[in-house]
Amino acid sequence: MNIVAGRVLGAKFLLEQPLARGGMGSVWVGRHLALETPVAIKLMDETLASSEAARIRFEREARAAARLRSPHVVQILDYGVDAGAPYIVLELLDGEDLRTRLQRVRRLSLRETSEIVSQLAKGLSLAHEAGIVHRDIKPSNVFIARIGPDEVVKLLDFGVAKHAAGRIAEDSTASGQVLGSPMYMSPEQARGAAVDHRSDQWSLAVVAFEALTGHRPFGGENAGDVVARICADELPVATDYAPDLPPEIDVLFSRALCRSPDGRFSDARELADELLRIAAASQPASERPLRASTPPASAARFREDATASQALPAATAAGASPVPGEAPPTMRPRVWSSWGPWAALVLCAGGAWLVWRGAERGQTAASVVASPNTPTAEATSSAASPPEVVPVRSAEVPAPEPAPATSSLPRVPAQRAATSGRRPPRPAPASDSAARPSSVDSRFGLPLGAEGRP
Repeated sequence: MNIVAGRVLGAKFLLEQPLARGGMGSVWVGRHLALETPVAIKLMDETLASSEAARIRFEREARAAARLRSPHVVQILDYGVDAGAPYIVLELLDGEDLRTRLQRVRRLSLRETSEIVSQLAKGLSLAHEAGIVHRDIKPSNVFIARIGPDEVVKLLDFGVAKHAAGRIAEDSTASGQVLGSPMYMSPEQARGAAVDHRSDQWSLAVVAFEALTGHRPFGGENAGDVVARICADELPVATDYAPDLPPEIDVLFSRALCRSPDGRFSDARELADELLRIAAASQPASERPLRASTPPASAARFREDATASQALPAATAAGASPVPGEAPPTMRPRVWSSWGPWAALVLCAGGAWLVWRGAERGQTAASVVASPNTPTAEATSSAASPPEVVPVRSAEVPAPEPAPATSSLPRVPAQRAATSGRRPPRPAPASDSAARPSSVDSRFGLPLGAEGRP
């Protein structure tokens, strides 16, 4: 097939310009003729199109990626064959792959690496849940796309992916055949043994190691040396390459790069979560995100109570206007909020009792003066109901003794009232009492004479 600009594939896609070239073919910038939208078109190399195994792998890539609906996996839009050569239509991304970025900046910070690994782990976990093992995790297959102001990490190239149950396509690789990039392979993949999602977790850890330190953990002059070091050499220490990293990072890689799959993290997300935790703990306080400005409900209640009870009177006494929501530092929110209303209730009850008690004593003294033959004990025992004042004639009531200077009511000695030889006054006629309802002095309970005087 003649691959040149201006060629139309499948009567739908126009090739515009080459974008990149890989091991199995080339990638072009294209356009959907009917929708007028830009796309990326991956074309298989002509020399490989005649290979049945290569065609199966190419089709496997399209089917595997198309099954995964995730913002962290490149989206497959179409698949077809034109003039005997297959092609895949993908979403066109703006950005750069991780390999290009590392070549430009050499190494990334712990925060940047943790964010990339976290997003990449989301796409990988979705593939693993679908039973797909990628088997080729490396920086060139990790694309950092710019979508608006954000950077979204997307996983590319499922060309050597394998389904655990073999439902995508029958595995075209013979037993013991090694597929993938040797420097990022797990020990079991390098030996040609069976692999599962834990093999991808090893490769993800190698990518994180290179991003943090600027060095690959296992290298060599050729693929054989690399495989030998992966299977036998001592695990490198990340802080030896980058002393500025926290020591916890060495513990993470000692587990993630364990040669036994059972000793690694259970999945890619667990590895990403641990890396995020280390990054958050080692981040300087000045770079940490600010806490939410809205206080919790308990703090809001404390500030409200404190402002109403102490902050407002204190500020008013000082001649200043209190700031809403600010409370004195010595306030104890729980003590005041729980005991304050009860203390106010006790004070109000005590004041009411004192007022009631004063009124009772006044009524008791008045009843004693009005009835001098009644003992004081009997007069005080009738406090529950006000004593009935019997109107008498002014001639039968003796003049009260002068009250002491310290008292506002006349006090009749109990002994004298009890031993008085006077007869009790006779009750006044009903007509007399009804005719003069206001003949009792309201201050002392004494009857008034005809001239309004006792």
